[in-house]
Amino acid sequence: QPWSWDGAGAALAGVAPATGMAITALVRGVLGYEPDAPSGRAVLAPWFPLDCPEFEVAELPLGGGSVTVRYRRSAGAHVVELVPARGAVPPTLVFQPLFPGAVGEVRIDGRPAALDRIETGAAQGFRVQLPLDGVRVVEAEATQSGSAR
Repeated sequence: QPWSWDGAGAALAGVAPATGMAITALVRGVLGYEPDAPSGRAVLAPWFPLDCPEFEVAELPLGGGSVTVRYRRSAGAHVVELVPARGAVPPTLVFQPLFPGAVGEVRIDGRPAALDRIETGAAQGFRVQLPLDGVRVVEAEATQSGSAR
């Protein structure tokens, strides 16, 4: 079974735990993912490094379903798409991203949003609770440092 650790024996004895630790470090450290299964929601507090113009994480467990997170950065904006999949009840996501530099206007699904702001060193972000009853698009204007609105 090439897709399984079963039967791999002593040759891979230390690899599976190390791989699991690396994945956990990514999911918790970079994505800030903290599921809260009893309430059917999760916290997603990603930190988007300056040298990462785009990435995608598919099917993070959320409630009875999952969510795919797509990020892309252009010269003027950070765009995050939250795509729910499966699940009969729409899950709730507490989304609190941090972006490099200053953040200006934030739009959710194309509409301006007044949100609680977060500032940590040279990174800025916000906090919002979103029901994932469909694809949600969060856009944060990237501004010059010190000129965030």
